[in-house]
Formats: sequence, structure tokens, C-alpha cells
Amino acid sequence: AGTKEVMDNVSSVRERAWQCHKQGLWDQAESLYKQLLNMEPMDFDVANLGALLRSQGRLKEALAIYQEWLELFSCSKALSLNAVNCAIEANSLEQAQAWMQQALESNIGDLNLQQAQARLLQAQGQDKQALFLIRSLCKNNPENLEIWLDLGFVEDRIGERQKALYSFQKAYQINPNEPRASANQITICQELGRYKEAHQIYSKLPQQVRTSSLVRGAYAYLLMGEQRMVEAATELAQLCELHPEQPLHWLNRCACFRALK
Repeated sequence: AGTKEVMDNVSSVRERAWQCHKQGLWDQAESLYKQLLNMEPMDFDVANLGALLRSQGRLKEALAIYQEWLELFSCSKALSLNAVNCAIEANSLEQAQAWMQQALESNIGDLNLQQAQARLLQAQGQDKQALFLIRSLCKNNPENLEIWLDLGFVEDRIGERQKALYSFQKAYQINPNEPRASANQITICQELGRYKEAHQIYSKLPQQVRTSSLVRGAYAYLLMGEQRMVEAATELAQLCELHPEQPLHWLNRCACFRALK
């Protein structure tokens, strides 16, 4: 009975931690996750705590958490994936490489880890190798939305914008409700000076996609390209209020003010 009570308590703490996390009650969620680590921790408890710290820009703390707990959960794909992505974000590329190698040895051929490997290659400046890997993943997984998005990001990064546009179109065809696919199409068309096409993409979007922050940000960027700075600044003011943690909205808003003198 004592064991059952302990497990029920652990489950209760875990549920409360997750609910606080989803509701943006970060201090409470962090406290509960740390409580779990002193009880009966699972690998996803560590991953969730790491993700919470990362979302606040506390990368060094997150890396320390991953470093400590990967010794216990060395075969956990979810924890390894989170750790690698955090290390890439923190530009701790040697650590990312070490964790990646360990994860690939424990999870041979795992698709998510191969995608993370491509992101690591990009961070290391090995764009051609990243592109080769992602294209091979696309060939073998043609209905995978995330891989088409990854391919589009790499192609755009190396200046192959027309190919990137095609990749984002493929992602959109797989899931028209994915805002990243639409936002990046609009942005690339803007940068290519294809404003009419960008507006056509925007006008065809479902309402819930059109009102997403990513698409709204891309639309504001489109207005800036057309020199419609007052309209763009108005849109960006709302985005800055809704998402004050996003620096790009502030930077674009400043650009509008500068253009308007």
C-alpha cells in the first residue's frame, strides 16, 4: 500500500507539473519538475525541465541538467534529442556532437535523431553535408512534414530560394494548417520581389493559420517590402504586445519607424 501511495503521489506531481507548464506557470512547473527528480524521475521529466529552462533562455542550466541525467538515461532517445538541440542552440557544438554520437549508437537509424544530426551539421557550417542528409531523408520519407520544412530551411540558408519555396510548398500540401510552411513561402516570395504571389498565398490560408503569429509576422514583412510601413508598423505593434519575447517583431518595428523617420 505504501508503494502505491508513493506512485500515486508521483503521478499527481507529474500531472500538476505538466499542467503548470502548459499554462505558462513556469516557476511552479520548475519547482514541481525538480521535486520529481528527487522522487521517481522518468527521462521525460528531465526532458520537460530542460525544455522549460530552454524556453526561458537558461541554456547553461538546461545543459547542466542534461549532463547530469544523461548518465542515468543514456539510452533515452527523447532526452538525447532534447540535449542535442539545446547544445546546438547554446553553440556548445562539441558537447552536441558527443551526445549525438551516443544517441545514434543507442538508436540506430532513428529518423528524429537524423534530423537533429542535419541541424548539427548546419551549426558546424557543413551545409552541403546537411543538405545531402536531409534530401536523402526526404526521398525515403516523402510524406514527412518536418523533413520538408528542414529541407526548406537549409536551401534558404544557402541561397537556393526557389528550391526552398518548393520544399515549403510540399510541406503546405502535407498540412495546410502548419503556419511555418505558409509563413516561409510568404517570406521567400517577398525576398524574391514576388509580392502578388505572396498575397495570393496569404489570402488562401485558413483563418486560424492567417492569425498565427508566424504568418502575421511574415505578412508584416511583406508589407515592409512593399513600403507599406504604416500598415506594417501597426501589425508589428500588435505582435510585440502579444509576443514581447520575440526579438524579430521589435527589430522589424524599428525598421518601420526608421523608414517613416
